[in-house]
Amino acid sequence: SIEVFHYHNWVDNRGEGGLRIGLRKFPDEPGDPMGKKPVWNVFRDVGTTNEAATIDFARELIGIKNWSEVRNREPIR
Repeated sequence: SIEVFHYHNWVDNRGEGGLRIGLRKFPDEPGDPMGKKPVWNVFRDVGTTNEAATIDFARELIGIKNWSEVRNREPIR
């Protein structure tokens, strides 16, 4: 399991120089204010039976075919 302490803003903050590192979009985001970003789902599902399906999108983003290429723990089943 993973225990998380989110010390930073969990919502994007315009005063952070464009970092956009929140779990949700800007409160005034056109078309999707406070919208959930993909990482919001990751935080929700890590350690659950939905973890593998939820994080699957990231393989293409980081350029791998299988999690065994980057993980040093047993693969998700």
